[in-house]
Amino acid sequence: MDVPAAPIEAEDEVQRIIGSIEPRNVAGLRDRAIVALIAYAGASVQEVVEMRIRDYLDGGGRAWVQLGVLDTVRLIEITPRVREYIEEYITAANIRGEDSFSLLFRMTGNYWNRGIYDKGIKPRAAEKSIRDRIAKAREALSPDEVAHLLKSIRGRAFANRRDRAILGLMLYASASPETIARLRMDAYCLGGDRPRLRLGAGVLRDVSETLAKLLDDYLTAIHWTAEGRSPLFRGRGTRSITPVEIRRMIENRRAGRRPRLASRILTEGPGATGRSQPSTPGDSRR
Repeated sequence: MDVPAAPIEAEDEVQRIIGSIEPRNVAGLRDRAIVALIAYAGASVQEVVEMRIRDYLDGGGRAWVQLGVLDTVRLIEITPRVREYIEEYITAANIRGEDSFSLLFRMTGNYWNRGIYDKGIKPRAAEKSIRDRIAKAREALSPDEVAHLLKSIRGRAFANRRDRAILGLMLYASASPETIARLRMDAYCLGGDRPRLRLGAGVLRDVSETLAKLLDDYLTAIHWTAEGRSPLFRGRGTRSITPVEIRRMIENRRAGRRPRLASRILTEGPGATGRSQPSTPGDSRR
C-alpha cells in the first residue's frame, strides 16, 4: 500500500506548521500528531478526534491508522515520521496499554504535570486549535529559508558555529525558537548507539547525522565545560538565549549582517575577534 504524502504545493506549509508546534508538553505532542495525520493520512478533523487507541496499528517498522466508521472505514499506512509523532504523544500521555476503545486524542491540562483527561476533543475546538497553529506558523521561516540561511553561514568563528547549530535544530528537529531557548546541556545525549535529543515532555528523539555534526561542532567550541542543567545556548553572561535573540539573529543573517563585535567578545572572551591584543606597558615582548 502506498504511503500518502501531503500535496506538493502544501508540503512547505505543512512542515512550517509542524515545526511551529512546541513538543514541550502533552498538548503540543498531541496537536503535532493530529496535524500530521490530517496532512499525510488524508484524515478529516472529525475522523481524527473520533480515533480510538485500537485505530492506531503499530507493526514494528510499519504502522497504520484506521479511519472512518461502518462502511466508510479505511486502513491507511502512515509514514515513519507520522508514526514517530504518534508514538511520542502516546508515551508522554502514558496511555499505552489502556482500554483499546478509549479515545486516542483527548483534552489535556495546561501544564505537563496535570496529565491527560478521559474527555475527548470536540471537532470545533480541534479546528480552532489548528487554525491558531497555522496563523502562528505563517509568521515563522519556511524549511527552505532556514536551509538557505544555514548554507550561507561559513567560517569557524564561535558565533557562526552557534548559529549553525540553532538553525540546524530548526531545520532537522523542527524546533521553534522557544524550544531552543529552553534547552539545557543534558538535552543532548551521546550515550547508546546514536546521539539523541530531548526537546520536550521527556521524549528522546534520534538525531540525524547532519544535525549531530552541527551540534558537535558547536559543543567543541564551548569545550563542554558547563554543567548538565546549564543553558545549551547562552545570551549575555550566563543566562539562556531568548527567543527574541534567536529571531533577531535570524533577521540579521537574512539581512547579511554579521554578529556584533561586542556580542562576540562577551560570548567568546579575549582574542575572539582574531585581532592581536595590545601589549601592556610592562610587556617585554619585542
